[in-house]
Amino acid sequence: MGVDGIAARDSKANAAYSPPIRRRQSLIALIGLPLVAFLVARLFLMAVISNAGLNPISLRTWELGDSKLYLDIAANGYTLSRSDGSSYPTSAWMGNSGWMPLYPWMMRGLAHAGIDIHVSAEGLAILFHLLTLILLRGRFLIDVDRRRGFCCLLWAAFFPGMVYQHAGFPISLLTFLTLLTFDCILRSRWWTAGLAGFLAALSYSTGFLLSPVLGAYVILTTPSKNLRGMPQLRRALCAIFPLAGIGLVFLIHQLTVDKWNAFFLVQAKYGHGIHNPLGTLFWQIHFYFGNPLYEGLSEHVLFVAVLVLISCTWVGITWSRRQNMDRLLAIFACVFWLFPLVMGKGVWPVRAAATLLPMAPLFRRVPAWVQLSLIVISAVLTAQVVKSMLAIPTM
Repeated sequence: MGVDGIAARDSKANAAYSPPIRRRQSLIALIGLPLVAFLVARLFLMAVISNAGLNPISLRTWELGDSKLYLDIAANGYTLSRSDGSSYPTSAWMGNSGWMPLYPWMMRGLAHAGIDIHVSAEGLAILFHLLTLILLRGRFLIDVDRRRGFCCLLWAAFFPGMVYQHAGFPISLLTFLTLLTFDCILRSRWWTAGLAGFLAALSYSTGFLLSPVLGAYVILTTPSKNLRGMPQLRRALCAIFPLAGIGLVFLIHQLTVDKWNAFFLVQAKYGHGIHNPLGTLFWQIHFYFGNPLYEGLSEHVLFVAVLVLISCTWVGITWSRRQNMDRLLAIFACVFWLFPLVMGKGVWPVRAAATLLPMAPLFRRVPAWVQLSLIVISAVLTAQVVKSMLAIPTM
């Protein structure tokens, strides 16, 4: 065989092997980079917890505040009763009906397979946080260079409230379903997006807010002359699905505790209502500032507010030139940031911040040094806040 023949043979061999190599490289980028980001954030949190004198290996360490209520729903179903007067007035309603069912349902399903609910609570949180990072990498960070893409991915892993992505909470489930809803919407898969939004409403108390987010997105990104017709009807129906999810919760409560409004009855004792969001924001900054019980929390609240206001203002100013993804994420950030402030002082701001993780891609185009600065700031604030939270078990 001559030189040309050998070269042709080698060329064919390389062509035959290159697709698997490319697929392997793509798989490493899709899964490997999110896994690295996850592990860096996880090890950071474990170091913070260990420094606070607790065991980061123990599952109980990661069961923060309301985790016990989700575990109780998984083990015993929904409950509702009047207060005995020890913690709240006797007129207040107690029980676990103020929390969403999807996460406990998953734990209960795994319990039927022989998996301890404490293991499944932590395992599900970790799984869906990792899936969130994979979805971010594969769908929302593909239009920037590798360095910025990875820095933004790491920023998402260190996003404010990050401890709740790793704890026994359904927030990582919510962030995954939120991003899945957005991905399907942006690819015009309306019914799949509706289903994901429906599940998001079943996963966490603010999941139903995807309905106004999707509704506003449809209205603001569709020319007025095109608002009629079947395509827009499908979009509108898609926006209704999350409301159907909260409707199913009401039905479940009616069937299990004989009160369709059990969610509102239980949550009422925390003072939730319609409040001035600016008033709530200023109260949070003032109340937590300098309070040794809440070290770093005032700065945490202010940091999140600056992130939302700067990113959403920039998208608003450049609206006509922005991609639909940026528009959708900005609408989401506004709604999910404002709503807990409207609810008032009873909302724990760290959990509210954690639900905003899907807005992280809004920072994918900023310089890498800005992304790294955001990571460092978030890490410093997280270390302070987590230390305070571990000293306050109800958080």
